[in-house]
Amino acid sequence: MTSFFIGAAAFLLGLLLGLSVWLRARFRQETVVSALKEEVSALRAEKQVEAEKQQWADKAKEQMKDTFNALAGDALKSNSQALTAETTKDVTGVVKPLEEKLKALDEQVRALESKRAGAYENIQTQLKTLSETHNRLQSSTISLTQALKAPVSRGKWGEIQLRRIVEMAGMEKHVAFDEQPTTTDGGRPDLVVHLLGGGALPIDSKVPMTAYLNAMETSDQEIQKQHFAAHAQAVRSRINELGQKKYWDQFEKSPEFVVMFVPNEASVSAAFEADPGLLEYAIDKKVLVCSPVTLLALLRSVAVGWQQSQLTENARHIADLGKDLFDRTTVFVNHLTTLGNSLGQSNRAFNKAIASLESRMMPTVRKLKDLGGFDKEIESPEEIDFVPRQPKQLSTGADVEVESEDESSDQ
Repeated sequence: MTSFFIGAAAFLLGLLLGLSVWLRARFRQETVVSALKEEVSALRAEKQVEAEKQQWADKAKEQMKDTFNALAGDALKSNSQALTAETTKDVTGVVKPLEEKLKALDEQVRALESKRAGAYENIQTQLKTLSETHNRLQSSTISLTQALKAPVSRGKWGEIQLRRIVEMAGMEKHVAFDEQPTTTDGGRPDLVVHLLGGGALPIDSKVPMTAYLNAMETSDQEIQKQHFAAHAQAVRSRINELGQKKYWDQFEKSPEFVVMFVPNEASVSAAFEADPGLLEYAIDKKVLVCSPVTLLALLRSVAVGWQQSQLTENARHIADLGKDLFDRTTVFVNHLTTLGNSLGQSNRAFNKAIASLESRMMPTVRKLKDLGGFDKEIESPEEIDFVPRQPKQLSTGADVEVESEDESSDQ
């Protein structure tokens, strides 16, 4: 029982202690809560004040910002206007020369473009003309090739080329050459060139071109060689025919060969290349195969010979004229000598007459004047002291030269 009471007392004591602790804690808590409430109220008041300050500051900031923007805008506008004016002035000073240069450059570009267009148009015109010329040339070449395949046309062409070369050599028809003269045996070479001393050089034009033209039209080398061989054989045949005519026996003082003219350099070279023995064969037949170049050189040599002959003839004629002039001059000098002798006799007779006048007539005339009635003076003429110069006899050219020197010294 006692332990019950002790336990109950301990319980009550513990309960009281716990209640005391709780009350104390509750008091502390209320004190803390009250303090916290006061702090919260103070904080709220401070926060409100801070908010009001911030609001005022924001408002002031906005006002300052508006004021600054207004001031800055005015200043910027003023500075911008001044800067714009000054910049415009400076830019105008820089841009204006550049604009003028660009304008001049644009004009130059336009002029160049105009010239380029004109040049391009001119080039097109020239190309068109060149194309037309090429077409005409091609057509003419085809026509010429076809014409040269005809023997009659080839013969006429060869004769024309022969005459052109003879005229290029400076020879004149019927003076230095004749065309198709008839020989003593009835032969008619295409042309005969007259040589010095009455000689004659017969020239015959041969145009064996059929095989050569066929060779030029093919690109197959084997076929081309065959045509060249046929061409060389045709030239050999013409050499043989011309050699058998023996024109050198049908003209007086003619060299023992005849000229065979082939009016194409390439065909002659092709024939000699295809047949290396063709030249020796022609020489054996007394036939000189000439292309336009070699014939021109030969005829120029003949023309130079004619020129030298003409110079010699002129020199001989000048010598004859000099001899005739010398004979005539001798006769004229004899006449001058006779005239000089006559002048000397006349001079002597004149001086004798003057002496007779002075000695026989003038004394009586002076006495008559002294007697009066005569006022005029009579002067007797003076004697002529002059001996005519006699020309020297002309016997040689040296005498003539000496006489001319004497005359120049007297003058």
